[in-house]
Amino acid sequence: MKSVRLYNKVEIPAVGFGLWKNVIPGVVNKSVKTALGAGYTHFDSAQIYFNERFLRNALQKADVDRKDVFITTKIWNSNQPDGKFQKSLEKSLKKLDTDYVDLLLLHFPVTKTRQQAWKLMETAYKEGKAKSIGVSNYTISHLEELMNESSVKPMVNQVELHVFLQQRRTISSLKHIRH
Repeated sequence: MKSVRLYNKVEIPAVGFGLWKNVIPGVVNKSVKTALGAGYTHFDSAQIYFNERFLRNALQKADVDRKDVFITTKIWNSNQPDGKFQKSLEKSLKKLDTDYVDLLLLHFPVTKTRQQAWKLMETAYKEGKAKSIGVSNYTISHLEELMNESSVKPMVNQVELHVFLQQRRTISSLKHIRH
């Protein structure tokens, strides 16, 4: 599967297998096994999806070596404040049975916590708990704010796109954001 090199030299598979609403253990096992068979190595989970442990179990049942998969998870909004952030990240790592995730994202740009949460993301990155860090559901103004105020720039902005949500303005504006 094709990959993209992030600015920190981490290779991320260009296409990932999303696990949203995939919360029945047997279904997760079957879908992850099928995805692996189709060549997927990137699995996208999140704290709010309540399936991180199911992903771990599915990967273990498939007898996949940790280094051969790319795992993304996201810090949920209520876990962004200092004190909750670290505990929630540790819980995610434990549920995923790993010392690190390949990509850690802030799930949503919560007004009151996003700046502080980003500093905690930078710490997680520097400690090696996340090989790369980024954001999800950020608009251009959120990204510009983050780019101006952070010491570690986001490596990814995960943007929801589908026929009912095309986000043309965000997509066309992304080419203007530089590291």
